[in-house]
Amino acid sequence: MARKATITQEQVNTAANDLVASGQMPTNRAVLEKLGSGSMATIVKLMQQWRSSQDRAKANVDEVLDAKVVQSIQNMLSIKIKEATAQKYSEIALLQNDLQNVITENEHQAILLEENDVQLSELQAQVQSQAGQIEQLETEATRLREQISQEIKLREAAQFTLAKAEVRIESLPAIMEELKEARAEAKRKGEEVAELRGTLVAMNVKTEKKI
Repeated sequence: MARKATITQEQVNTAANDLVASGQMPTNRAVLEKLGSGSMATIVKLMQQWRSSQDRAKANVDEVLDAKVVQSIQNMLSIKIKEATAQKYSEIALLQNDLQNVITENEHQAILLEENDVQLSELQAQVQSQAGQIEQLETEATRLREQISQEIKLREAAQFTLAKAEVRIESLPAIMEELKEARAEAKRKGEEVAELRGTLVAMNVKTEKKI
């Protein structure tokens, strides 16, 4: 998209007329320096329009002059033809210099655009690289979330097992007491059985003696 010109035709006309009024040559460079802003390309374009308007103004003046005055002017022009030619050559040289300035400015702009393109390419590459890194981080984050979830389940299972073990440990004294009582009861039963066996043996002996 083309940039909007910041220098107007009226500003250029005023600057060129001021230079002429002060006895200076209204070159493109002089007008640009007098304005203090703008680009050479814009100045060249607007100065062409100013020069065309000056030529039309001179033509209008010629139409209102009588024949004698016109002849006198033509004689003066003939005398000063060399000076005018020299001035034109000077203007051409200045225009060529301005053209070179415009070319240089355009080349500088082209270099800046190329540098901007390079920077844009680098930024795009960085964005793509960062997108890949973000994707890797998201994958790693998903893996870690799954791992944490699994660890939480394992911890909950371990806590449940520990709670059951704690319940068993809490009931262990009662179990030990019951076991102790059972052993005492078994011992007592064994003693009774032994006593009964002794009694039975004694009864068998008595029976044999009677026979």
